Amino acid sequence: MGRTPLLSVTEVQNTAGNQAAVQMLREGHHPHGRPRQGSGSAAGGLPVQRILSGTIAPPTEGASESVPDLPAELVRRIGTAAPGERQQLLMDVFTHVMQQMPAPTDEVGIEGMKNLHRNAKIVYKDTDAGAGKAMAVTQEALIKDGESPGEQQVTLTFHRNLFTLGAAALYSTLRHELIHVAQRSLAPDEDRADGGDAHIFNDPMADTPTGGPTMKTLQLPMQEIEAHVWELEHTGETGIDDAHLGSTVHYLVEYTNRLSASLNGKNVTAQQFAYWKAYVEKSLAALGRAAVAAPGHTEAINGARAGLQQAYEARSAKAGGTKRGASGTGSGSSSKRGRR
Repeated sequence: MGRTPLLSVTEVQNTAGNQAAVQMLREGHHPHGRPRQGSGSAAGGLPVQRILSGTIAPPTEGASESVPDLPAELVRRIGTAAPGERQQLLMDVFTHVMQQMPAPTDEVGIEGMKNLHRNAKIVYKDTDAGAGKAMAVTQEALIKDGESPGEQQVTLTFHRNLFTLGAAALYSTLRHELIHVAQRSLAPDEDRADGGDAHIFNDPMADTPTGGPTMKTLQLPMQEIEAHVWELEHTGETGIDDAHLGSTVHYLVEYTNRLSASLNGKNVTAQQFAYWKAYVEKSLAALGRAAVAAPGHTEAINGARAGLQQAYEARSAKAGGTKRGASGTGSGSSSKRGRR
């Protein structure tokens, strides 16, 4: 890895709670990461979603009344807010997360915080997401050529029925979506993804074979694995109940199986696998942590992980002596690929 790695959100959150989200978002404006620039060749980022399970039940009485990371007043408001008050409430929760981070004193940090306020947009929709539909979505809007990088926007949309699941589920979901914001704050690696970034970055560019063509097959499943594992590792801070935890495991297994199917199929080329291999390895490691974090679901998680491990090993054996960066420019992985 030829560049300084960005601070890992998941590592920071393990020890610093809410501070991590702000650090995570600030990293999107770190000098090591280039601003995204759109072009006619941009495929546009796929939305990343926290899906509502068809079997998830409303929280039992009192199950979500305590959210260790949130003040009691915010928890109370989540349970009582009228539809017209909910967008402001979501912004207040977001602001609370940010306030846990000490105020930046350096120029880069101050500018990054300003950009965060300007670029992260939270939207509440007073409609229900049906079973199997997204109750929370993060969508990136790539900036156009010639516009200021500050005009790039990542929109987080939350639906009405998320509020019926209780404060803990809502808070855990918001933090899940902030992981996706972090993933969209990083510029893609050149030549190969060496696994050194704090998150599995997003590369929707259609004019690169390892970018847009891998959005559904590799990038989206790995990004969702990362975000769902975060929820499982931080139940102590979010206070989620068994129903939400079970739903989280369900979709973690589903995305893992989807990634395994992609590796076993013909839609992922040798070049694409070589480029993203390090992040498949990170996904395997994350699944191992998830199995420990959710002991009641260890069998299901380990089963999905075993399938991914088998698919990974089969692909690696098939690749043989193929060099990871053989299809790149020959300059190694010391730079980030800019938006063309």
